Formats: sequence, C-alpha cells, structure tokens
Amino acid sequence: MLESVITPRGLGIEVEAVLGYLGMGGNAEVQSSLAEIFRANGLTAASRQYSHAEVRTDLAVETDGSLRFEDCPFQGVKTASLEIKTRILNGIDDFSRVVPKALEIMKFA
Repeated sequence: MLESVITPRGLGIEVEAVLGYLGMGGNAEVQSSLAEIFRANGLTAASRQYSHAEVRTDLAVETDGSLRFEDCPFQGVKTASLEIKTRILNGIDDFSRVVPKALEIMKFA
C-alpha cells in the first residue's frame, strides 16, 4: 500500500532595494531606521552587515554593495542599497503576517 507523505517546507524571501533619502547619514543609518520602522509596526527586525548567517528575527536589513541607482533624474540624491531578508517562514499564515506588511512599509519608504 502506498502512503502519501506531506513534507512541510519553509520559505525565505530576499528583497533588494535602493532607497533615496534625505539627511546627513549613510547606508548604515538608513538600514537602522528601516529596521526600527519594522519593529515599530509589529515585526522583529535587525540591522546588520551583509551576511549568509541565519536570520533569527522576522527580518534582517543588510547592506548590498551590488546595487546601483543610475536612473534617478535628479542630481544630489543620496541612495542606500539594501537587502531585506526574512527568516525561514513556516506556512502561509507566517508568510502572510510578515511579507505583506514588510512590503507595504518598503513601498512607502
């Protein structure tokens, strides 16, 4: 007799983004601010350097030196190149709690 086995799978998401910003800070300040905004809106988040280490919070906001923003029509706009990674998400409910809210915040930013 054949038996069907369902193997649960996890899913991690990585979003690369270039954010324009105003102010005197740099990439690290933008990273930290975005992680703070995530936390203020119910997501756990950490700001860290680029890493292959496991993400232990809902989100990790990292640097991404490979991104460039050459299409900006204005001179003098500062940009921060970021990678936002989720931890391994367990199922649709976990995904639905973290990803849509993170994307909504990033879209606003």
